Amino acid sequence: MREKPWPIVVLAILQILTPIGNFILNLWLYHLPPSTVGLILSHFTIRQWWESIFLMPVAGLALLQVKPWSYPIFLIAIAWSAYANFRNALIHPEAISWLPLMFAYALNLGLVSYFSIGAIRSLYFEKRRRWWESKPRYTLPLIEATLRGLSDSNLKSIPVAIRNLSEGGLSLDSNQRDSSQLGIISGSPPDLEIRFSFFQKDWSLTGRIAHSRKLDAETFILGFAFTGLTVSQRVRLRHLVSHLEFLGIPSTRSRTRSWSDFYEWIKTKGLRRESWFLPLWFERILGKK
Repeated sequence: MREKPWPIVVLAILQILTPIGNFILNLWLYHLPPSTVGLILSHFTIRQWWESIFLMPVAGLALLQVKPWSYPIFLIAIAWSAYANFRNALIHPEAISWLPLMFAYALNLGLVSYFSIGAIRSLYFEKRRRWWESKPRYTLPLIEATLRGLSDSNLKSIPVAIRNLSEGGLSLDSNQRDSSQLGIISGSPPDLEIRFSFFQKDWSLTGRIAHSRKLDAETFILGFAFTGLTVSQRVRLRHLVSHLEFLGIPSTRSRTRSWSDFYEWIKTKGLRRESWFLPLWFERILGKK
């Protein structure tokens, strides 16, 4: 399980386990023996199999993927489940209690509301927010390089230092004064070319500054995203990254987590508002300062 947010993982797994929970709840409500489950399933139609067994697990699996298409699948499954429960209550009013049904509707409404929170919704629709999908970055000793503007020949080259490297770009250290000369810190940053030597090979790659942040009074960290690379350049980069991985260079690759990590998350962060991406007003509703 890659480093996706634990709240999404937990809620998705609960959706997948919904059919089991429904059967346990019904057996308890109507005082039925567990052997009744086999008898009930043997009389299910194809539609009942889909609505009772497969619908919510499909929604849970979609949520777990954290993709733009996950959202509509989840909403359609919730709406379908609500309609199926209401229809069954009308057809068999003597067999279905309205109290558990209202409780199920409240849970579904809470789920839809939760996944409508901006911080959660953006994970599904904004790829840059899904940090676990980013290419691993390999930490390097500061490598000297030069940046120059491509669109204006009057822009001189500026010295930078490469902090880390991935197939998608570089992280650079730059002097504030030098960066301003290329329009990086203010204005519209131009298309740039970076040149450096690494492993006794010369590199010349094009890209743009995707983001920047101040490290101290003199230094900015620049995120350089590659653009317009040729096929051969991409192949060379892939070989370089593979070589770095083979050498055991430290990277930011998302690791596979275990349930011991989940237990640690529950102990340290699981009950905090920010761990569940809840807005600040949620604490005010609960009466917390």
